[in-house]
Amino acid sequence: MKTKFLVMTALVCTTVLATPSFAVPPPTQGEPGETPQEICDRLLQPNNPNSKFQTVPSNIGEPTEVPGSQVITSQILVSVTPVGDPVYSEFSGYDNFHRNGGSPNVWASATADSVVYPDGSLELYDILYDVDVATPFGCDVFKVNPNDNEVDPAGLESTGHTAIETLTDVAGQLEVAVPGPYIPPDSGSTFIENLLVCISPDATTRGKPGDWRGMHGFAAADCPAASIAAGGTVPSENNPD
Repeated sequence: MKTKFLVMTALVCTTVLATPSFAVPPPTQGEPGETPQEICDRLLQPNNPNSKFQTVPSNIGEPTEVPGSQVITSQILVSVTPVGDPVYSEFSGYDNFHRNGGSPNVWASATADSVVYPDGSLELYDILYDVDVATPFGCDVFKVNPNDNEVDPAGLESTGHTAIETLTDVAGQLEVAVPGPYIPPDSGSTFIENLLVCISPDATTRGKPGDWRGMHGFAAADCPAASIAAGGTVPSENNPD
């Protein structure tokens, strides 16, 4: 019985020694353009090239963009959207003097040759760009015996690897916020139908009439005539002389 025990022990030891040692590689990021299969092959080769073990990628995940890797190769401006309320100036062609409701002030239509948006703009571009994407995967290690039985030892699969691929000429759109002020190029003239041009006289001293105040480039001296054109005398107690 003692002899048999020693023989059995020897057989067990022989079986253990016949299994090739395999150090599971740590998570590895491949070189740009290196495929998951190439990375798995590279990780397996140094362990035991005579073991006849093979490897294939496993548990391949979804590619995700590598932060900060995007490089714009071309961009074409599509549109500019001004932000904020425009400020008009350089008025001319005052016409159609009128009042709004019972206000003593005078409005008119006019043409503005300048417009400025104080809050900037949003610019939209069609773009082409290059971007790196990272694909996570593992490496499954196995061996096929002469009888076509596959040996897939537990514990030999490595995980946490990453393949990096550069995608080129990827189409997209880019929106850029531009700080103000924003002056539209070649904006031309802008017709404004309801522009305040005269603020009615106000008595700054009791018993004395005030003076008209011109607005938006309109001369205060022309306000009495504009008031008449808007419908006659000022409909308030703030009549001028």
